[in-house]
Amino acid sequence: YHALSWTWGQGKRDRQIMLDGLPFYITQSLHDALHYLRSDASFRSPSSLFLLWIDLICINQLDRDEKSIQVVRMRETYKDACKVIVWLG
Repeated sequence: YHALSWTWGQGKRDRQIMLDGLPFYITQSLHDALHYLRSDASFRSPSSLFLLWIDLICINQLDRDEKSIQVVRMRETYKDACKVIVWLG
C-alpha cells in the first residue's frame, strides 16, 4: 500500500467523495491531493488497483479510543508503506 501524509488545511470537511457508494466528506486539501493522484499517470498501476492509506478515511475520527490507538501506530503505518506520498496542499 501507499500512505498519504497531508495537511488538513482549515480542517473544514465540505468536499464530498464516494466511498463504497456512500457520501464521505473530506477537506479541500485532501480533495486536491486525491484529484492530483488520480490524474498523475505515475500513480496508476497496470491492474488499476491502487491501495492508499489516508488517516482521515482509515481511522474512525468519531471513535476516540480507536483514534488514540491508531495515532500511536501511524509511525509504523508510514514505515511499512511501500511509498509515502507527501501533500503540502
